[in-house]
Amino acid sequence: MSVESLREEIENWLEIKMKPPELIDHIRKNLSKKPNLEPVVGKKGKGVIVMGDLIGVKHPVLKKLADPGNMSKRINREASELIEGMVDLIDARKGEDLRKLESLAREFLDKAREISIDFILNKTIEAENDLRPTMMPGSVGRDEIPNLYMPTEEYERDERVKLALQLCRSVAVGNWISIYFEGPFHNYLKQLIRSKFNRPYLESEDIGASSWEMNEPFVTLLRMILWAYGEISEEREGDEIIEMMKSSSGIIYFTPKSKERYTAFSFPQLNRFVDSWLQRKDRRKILESMLDSVKLTSSVAYGRRRDAAAKQVELIYRYFNLLATSLIERASIPWEPLRKMVDAIIDLAGAGRYNVPVNLYFVMMLGETDELGSPQESGG
Repeated sequence: MSVESLREEIENWLEIKMKPPELIDHIRKNLSKKPNLEPVVGKKGKGVIVMGDLIGVKHPVLKKLADPGNMSKRINREASELIEGMVDLIDARKGEDLRKLESLAREFLDKAREISIDFILNKTIEAENDLRPTMMPGSVGRDEIPNLYMPTEEYERDERVKLALQLCRSVAVGNWISIYFEGPFHNYLKQLIRSKFNRPYLESEDIGASSWEMNEPFVTLLRMILWAYGEISEEREGDEIIEMMKSSSGIIYFTPKSKERYTAFSFPQLNRFVDSWLQRKDRRKILESMLDSVKLTSSVAYGRRRDAAAKQVELIYRYFNLLATSLIERASIPWEPLRKMVDAIIDLAGAGRYNVPVNLYFVMMLGETDELGSPQESGG
C-alpha cells in the first residue's frame, strides 16, 4: 500500500471549482464589492478568494478531514505571492499584463490543488502514538476511553496508509455516510454505481432513501444493500455476485453534521442477513415495505409541520437504526426497538395533528416470521 496510491485516491475526490478565467472574474467581483479585501483565501467577505467557491471535496468523510479553515491558512502561507500578484494585475484587460495574470491564475490553481491533497493526505495518516488512526473505529484518545487500548498499541505508517486507502475507497452515500465492504463485492459495487450513475457515489434518490434515513448509518446500509440486491438479481452472474456480497463484512463511516468528528461502525459478514432476509422474496418485501412506510409517514409529517415533527421523526429513525443494526448483525428483528418505533409513529400521527398516512402492515408481517426476537432476547 503506497502513499502515492493514497494521493491518487484523494485527488479523485478533490474538486477545484474554478478555471483560470473564472478565478480572475471571481477576484474582480469580490474586489468590486470590497476594494480593501485582504489578498488571501478565506470565508466570504474576508478574502479576495472564497474558500468554499475554490475547493470542494465530494467524499463525506474526507470533507470532514479537509478542515477548510486550516487548509486555507496553508494555501495563504505557501501561495501568498501568487495571490498578491493576481490582485496587483486584476485590472489588466489585454496585452502582456493579462497574459501574466492568466499565468498566475493557472499556477495558483495548480498550487492550491497540490497543497490541498497534501493537507488531506497528512490528516489521514498523521497521529501521535496515543491515538488510533483517525479513520479507525473507536478512534479517540486513551484519556477518553482508556479501556479500548493496549498499553503498547501503535500503528505504523504503512498500517495508517492502508486504513486511509480503505476510507478513501469507501462508497459515499449522501452527505454524511460512506461504506467500505471487505472483499471483491466492494469493487463490483463501485463498478455498478459508476455504470449506472456515471459517478463514484450515491445520492439518496438513487436508492429511494429519505434524508432522514441518510442520517442513520445502519438504516442507510440496509437501504443500500436492498437496492444493490435488486440490481444484482438482474445480472447474468447474479448468483456469483450474491455469494460475494454474503462473504463481505465492512465499516460504515458516519459524519454527523452537528459534530466535528466522525464515527466508524464495523459490521460482520452479511451471509446470515442475506440468507434469512434477501434471498427470501417475502421477507425482502417486508423490509422494503417497512422502509417505505416509515419514510412516507415521516416525510409527510415533517413537510406539514416541520418544527413540531422534527424531534419525533428523529426519534423514530433512532429506534429504526437500532432495529437495522440487529438485522445486519444478527439477522433478527429486536422486539423492543420495533415496539418503540411503532409507538413513536402512532404518536406522530395521533390526534389528527398531522393527518399523515400510516401503514403498519409490515408489523403484522414481521410477527409471522421466525426472526422476531422475543422481549427476553431483546432485553425488553
